[in-house]
Amino acid sequence: MVEELKITWRRQLSFLARPLIIIIIAVVIYLVIIGPVNPFSDLYWMFPAFFALDVVPAIFLHIQYVIKNRGMIVTLNKRDRSIVIENKGKQEVHSFDDITSLEYHASGVDRNLKYSVGQYKYYKLFFSNGDTLNLSCLMMDDIKNNLEPMLGVSATKTFAVVVLM
Repeated sequence: MVEELKITWRRQLSFLARPLIIIIIAVVIYLVIIGPVNPFSDLYWMFPAFFALDVVPAIFLHIQYVIKNRGMIVTLNKRDRSIVIENKGKQEVHSFDDITSLEYHASGVDRNLKYSVGQYKYYKLFFSNGDTLNLSCLMMDDIKNNLEPMLGVSATKTFAVVVLM
């Protein structure tokens, strides 16, 4: 089985859809319930606060993940047990056996609250030659459930509120 990991527009849109839909719904509800903008209303300040706490961190993480993995193509070949990393015209080849450790970084935010940042996660692979590789959720569908079984390596799990790469 060969899996090619790269950032796609479809994955990006799937991650950005939630914060964008939340913004649209919040604005519509606000305009319908409250009517014209009234800065003295208690609800008036609720939406900018929500935007600052939920949407802005998600967009910040999204941009950071795109910048970190932009142009990178990682090919995982389970049969050959090889990892081919193509980035900016350079190509590196590693074996699954070269992985010394694997770290899983995810949001520790309670999943019941459904914060937008909670969907962002990444794996950091450490190789025996000292190289590292960050694979974000924007590169692989359901990275949490697919990467570890594919590599045959268990990850050390790290949780934070905002998961910076």
